[in-house]
Amino acid sequence: MNWYKNFVVYWTIIFMSIAVLGRVFSESGEFFPFFRWSLFSKTPNELVIPFVMVTKLDGVNLKERVNITAMYNHHHINPVTMDLNVNKWYKTVVNKTNKAEQTLPEFITIFSDKSEFLLCTKALDLTKSDYNLNVTLDTILMVKNKTITYFENAN
Repeated sequence: MNWYKNFVVYWTIIFMSIAVLGRVFSESGEFFPFFRWSLFSKTPNELVIPFVMVTKLDGVNLKERVNITAMYNHHHINPVTMDLNVNKWYKTVVNKTNKAEQTLPEFITIFSDKSEFLLCTKALDLTKSDYNLNVTLDTILMVKNKTITYFENAN
């Protein structure tokens, strides 16, 4: 058992030394492509979080905008599922080239025609050490009376 323990320790030291040397002296930054220092090596530099704000519900103006995921008592959709629906809708809005063909998702059709929604994004620059100081909020589109109105800063 002592021999096996020493074998594992020696090969661990050899592997780590080759990995460190590859990280420091190679052009690609590593000799072993399967060796990763952290998860940050594949993290994108910008994180975009889409969300839907409700401004008017059943024709009644709300005092302040409410995130649609927080309105579980009204739509009875799990907040995680609602967040996935919002992300899917955002991706289709961004990838759609012809904005006239854009349709409303099913979770918007649950609400009455007199409701108003804003599709917004929150972008974080992860290259900065304190990324909360560089938060940008953009409004992509507005849904009013089941019609979509795009804002100028939308993609």
